[in-house]
This record gives sequence, C-alpha cells and structure tokens, in this order.
Amino acid sequence: MFLTRVFPALTFAAVLALFARPAGSEPPPDHTLLYELLPDSSTVRAHTGSSGLLGFAGHEHTIAVPFGGLVSIDSTDVTRCGLRITARSTALAVIDPGEDADKRARIEKDMHEKVLAAGEFPLISFSEVRFVPEKPAPAFGSHRGELTVALTLHGVTREIRIPVTIDLDRQKLRARGKFAIKHADFNLTRIRVAGVVNVAETIDIDFDVVGQRMIIARGQ
Repeated sequence: MFLTRVFPALTFAAVLALFARPAGSEPPPDHTLLYELLPDSSTVRAHTGSSGLLGFAGHEHTIAVPFGGLVSIDSTDVTRCGLRITARSTALAVIDPGEDADKRARIEKDMHEKVLAAGEFPLISFSEVRFVPEKPAPAFGSHRGELTVALTLHGVTREIRIPVTIDLDRQKLRARGKFAIKHADFNLTRIRVAGVVNVAETIDIDFDVVGQRMIIARGQ
C-alpha cells in the first residue's frame, strides 16, 4: 500500500499530525479510525469534451489521476473527519483506448508542461474542510451529503463543494461523487490550436475511491 510502503514505521500520533486541524475539530484519538486510500481499487478521472482541457484537434479525452492519501473519521460522529490526498502532476495520464501510444505521449507532454506546469507545481492536493450529511446518522453505514475540500492545483488553493456518497464500516471506506472545476479558478493555461483557443472552461471530474482501515501503534 502507498503509505505503508513509504512510512512503514508510522505511529498513530504521527499520522494524526498529518491532519493539522484546528484545536477541538479533530476526532478524539480514542475514537479515530484511519483509512489508507487504495489507488489500485479506486478511480479518479477527468473527462473532457472536444473542447475540453486536452480537447486538441476536436478529440475527447479521459485523464487518469493516480493518487495516495489518508482519511481519519471519528467512529462516533462522521462529521468529525480529516482528509489528505496527493497526486503528482506528472503522473496524470491519458487513457483513451482509441489513441495510439505516440499521440497519448504528445498530449500528456502538453498537459504536464503547458497546462499543469508540473516542473513548477509538482503536486496536486486535496484536504477536507468539512462534511455535512443530509441527515444525522451513526458513523457506520451509508451517508449522502456535501464534502467541502481545499483543492491545491497549479499553485492555487480554492475550496470546492462536492456532493458525495460515503459508505463506511470499521474495515473499509468508499466515497463516490463528481464535481467540476474551471481553468480560470486555478490560472490554468487554455491551449491554442492553430492560434485558436480550443479548451473549454470547465473540467468534469468523477471519483470512486476505496480505503482500507490502517492499524497503527498508538503511542509516541
């Protein structure tokens, strides 16, 4: 798994420190459940139309977004939670089955260099601000509600609101939803083809993310 490979000796206190929430808003340690997000079991996709983010030459594209991350949730109150997700800009990949490898490579190069400026802004990150369920319910079970996250992209951080469905038990977590962002909100370059802007303002993103409970030593 992503985090256990990179941080095999993480303590419970060290993981909680990753969330750095205001005093009083973090889940009490005795109630906190930690979930590692599983990229191989999850999907995050950016979809573009013929004039989308990478809609060069009138083509549609689907972009895969590999990532790693952690979620913390209070087992007594699902609204007391934390989220940290990170993706490398250079890891975003075109997965159009109809494009040959050379064309995908050219599109990815333009995406990494001209749109995302990956050399200057190598990371894309999400951090949870708050989750508001549609109705009160026990932490375990299925929840529909609105997740507000801080998205940092291209060196710009903005809060976005995401309708989401969260299924939670003591061992697994699943979150599904979709949202849209605009180029202008993150100062993203709109690609020109033959001197004409060929990039729509809106980028549609959907996700189906799975997490597995982490058992970490409590202590120092």
